Amino acid sequence: MSIIIRTVTMIIATLLSITVTTIAQSTVTVHFFLPGGGRLDRDIDINVRIGSIGERRKVGKDGKFEIKRAAESYPICRIVVETDKRRYADTDISFRLVEGLTDTPVFLSPLERPAYAETGRDLAAFDGETPTAAKEAFERAQAAKRSGVAPAINEYTRALSLHPRYLRALNQLGLLFYERNRLDEAAGAFQQALSLGSSYPYPAFNLGAAWLQKGRLGEVIEILVDLLRKNPGMSQARLPLAAALMSTQQWDEAAVHLRKLLEDPGISKETRSKGHFELAKILMREERFQASLSESQKAIAAMPGGPNAVEIQLMIGNSLFQLKRFEEAEKTLLEAYAADEKNAVSAQLLLGQLYFEQEKYDEALKAFELYLKIAPASSNTPLVRQSIDKIRALKKTGTGRN
Repeated sequence: MSIIIRTVTMIIATLLSITVTTIAQSTVTVHFFLPGGGRLDRDIDINVRIGSIGERRKVGKDGKFEIKRAAESYPICRIVVETDKRRYADTDISFRLVEGLTDTPVFLSPLERPAYAETGRDLAAFDGETPTAAKEAFERAQAAKRSGVAPAINEYTRALSLHPRYLRALNQLGLLFYERNRLDEAAGAFQQALSLGSSYPYPAFNLGAAWLQKGRLGEVIEILVDLLRKNPGMSQARLPLAAALMSTQQWDEAAVHLRKLLEDPGISKETRSKGHFELAKILMREERFQASLSESQKAIAAMPGGPNAVEIQLMIGNSLFQLKRFEEAEKTLLEAYAADEKNAVSAQLLLGQLYFEQEKYDEALKAFELYLKIAPASSNTPLVRQSIDKIRALKKTGTGRN
């Protein structure tokens, strides 16, 4: 072969390689579901924005819409659907086109928020009507969760495409989204599960938890109060309900639910610990320091070394300080700070106040300065600086033990 022919051949091969690389794409199929587990019976118009590119498209009766993306690109996809005023409300959902994603659901929002149906069919009844192929896809999704999010979403979506009224799959898909802080998608799955009219209480509970994270406090209170009225044995729902009530300054009502929660011997250790801790916060606010201390100690006893252990120790230290049990307070606060310096920075603030109260100005100054060093942008910074200035003024006059 001549040099010229070889050169031309190499150029063509290079161009083909570039072309293949340029057009390499991945397809994601979006599956649309009506509230109540129905399928589309007519075409619908949607607005799709992928990255910075938006367009109006049509989804056919099969309820499927394909998105093409470049192989190495993982943009945000936003889909907006206007209400048809009969079956679904305005729907606006965004998700990332992550690696490995081939199928994903969009649950069209219900016209009215579905409520928990205490007289509806139970989970076993829904499982009984689920076809084998959908159950197999669900089991693949459960197994795929251990290896990655995208494979699990793919299989949950396939299970729902085979059987849109698959209650168990909807709840598990919602939990998958919730655990990864994809709260809008989680809420969509939980609402879809609720719209099936089941007596299975967990979609309502989980929807309340998702909305609590989104700050939709009024809706959290509404859905969880309704759930507890219809299913008073769902004690764990009282914890997120109390959190929403506390955030809306309904302290007395929150305390009522926390005490009812703690009366249930069947709640988990973590839930019991959190219940005591939240009640301790309310009692601290009411300046009932001994009662707050007692609840905090019960929180630690319920789950030693639990996820809130350091925070609870800080509460105990604060209660002891308010009760003027200074030595115990100092020991507790120092232990909390030593256990987790990053998340127990407020220990230094409390120690500064404790030392100042005892006129130990050198120790107070050291604690306050360390607090400012660690948390310079804290909302407490102006007050801490004032305290430091006051200590320095007192030290100049020779007042205090240091």
